[in-house]
Amino acid sequence: MKKITLLFLALTGMLNVTNAQQTLYSENFESNLGLTSDQVVTFKPSTKAGTWSGGKDLTTTGDANMSLRFGWSSTNLRLNSTETAVTISNINVAGYTNLSLSFLLVFEGPAVAPFIEASADGGAWVTLTTVPSGDWYARGSQSVALPAAISTISLRINPPTGIDQIFDDFKITGTVSLGIGSNELTENSIKVYPNPFASEFNIDATNSEGPLQVSVFDVLGRKIESTKSASSSQLSMGSSLKSGLYIVQVEGVNSNYSKSFKMVKK
Repeated sequence: MKKITLLFLALTGMLNVTNAQQTLYSENFESNLGLTSDQVVTFKPSTKAGTWSGGKDLTTTGDANMSLRFGWSSTNLRLNSTETAVTISNINVAGYTNLSLSFLLVFEGPAVAPFIEASADGGAWVTLTTVPSGDWYARGSQSVALPAAISTISLRINPPTGIDQIFDDFKITGTVSLGIGSNELTENSIKVYPNPFASEFNIDATNSEGPLQVSVFDVLGRKIESTKSASSSQLSMGSSLKSGLYIVQVEGVNSNYSKSFKMVKK
């Protein structure tokens, strides 16, 4: 396990990043409420599970009430000093670096810096460096850096003190890091593709010299799958894997060949 963990750290530190920012998560706070006029609706988050536009449920401590407000021609998250924090947990960011969060913000009065926190891979909550914007109903926007994460980012939006704040269009972006900036990784005539993959990835060993042992490890170094291929063959793996980042290790059964690939399942 130590060997694979060190290997993962080496890969993530050495591979080139060549792709532009991509959207990993987007939430415009549209649920199934059907708001069409300037109104506020308060409800328990559990009653709207599975209906959020970003595909991740919004939660509160003890399923306390949260509020949405229709305004500025869209539905917005509204927080005031009497409400609890709203959390969005375990957003998948595996295989991406340079993570950032952007959002729109309105204050019903003078603006202050919103209190938003992020947790990388289930770790400690870190306060994001936000700035005041959106004072007196004038819609503002900002973008802030997120902490680096191996697999997931969680967000916690905390209520203000003494003034309502209204959020919209939460978006997380990142730069994909896939080694050579291609959906096909090649080493000594062995191809591993596609990357990222949605269902399975393929290993083309048609030009290899002898059989290969292929193992899949998660980011903690635990072996998830393993199989052996005959020489000059093709095989597919990964159908049972969950979304995330994996290390695929390819070794020659009768040779000293050994190569590892960083793969991302969508």
